[in-house]
Amino acid sequence: MKIFRFLVMAALLVGISGIAKADSTDFVFGVLDPPSGPGYAVVQPGVPFELQFVSCPFFIPYQGCFLGVNDSNQYLTSLDFTFPNNSSLHGQTCSTVGTFFTDATCSFDATDDVYTIDFSGGTGIPPYVPFLVVENGVDPSDFPIGTAIANGPEPGSIWLLLSGTGAIGYAVRRRRRVFNV
Repeated sequence: MKIFRFLVMAALLVGISGIAKADSTDFVFGVLDPPSGPGYAVVQPGVPFELQFVSCPFFIPYQGCFLGVNDSNQYLTSLDFTFPNNSSLHGQTCSTVGTFFTDATCSFDATDDVYTIDFSGGTGIPPYVPFLVVENGVDPSDFPIGTAIANGPEPGSIWLLLSGTGAIGYAVRRRRRVFNV
């Protein structure tokens, strides 16, 4: 019982002294109450999400912004954006300036009438980290709403081999048991 009293007193002392408190950056990045609506998405590997650029007044040279948060415990190794084509998008070029990806490719598929932007290479987006995608070639109101998907790392070859041979070994062992009866 004495230990419980000491624990309660320690908790009160830490709480009153200000050692244990919420950091103001949690509210800036939306960790405690994430924003919602156009121009923002919580991203997980392999799960498609809606992508919409909105005007970004805080970056003067850029016209459109999109804020995402990697909501997984693994790195995002690539981002693939797909937009319905319109006259504003056709002929745009891609470039990547940032720390997460080193390569960006833009392409237009005339058969599906879609415009794609793929980001890859580099270190990728770390787990639970917000990221910002900006564009300066097209006005955000002319950019159509698109879909995107982020991809995580693929499992190593040895793990794929072991999982496949393990399943085959189990099936063979089970089949031998049936014939030995």
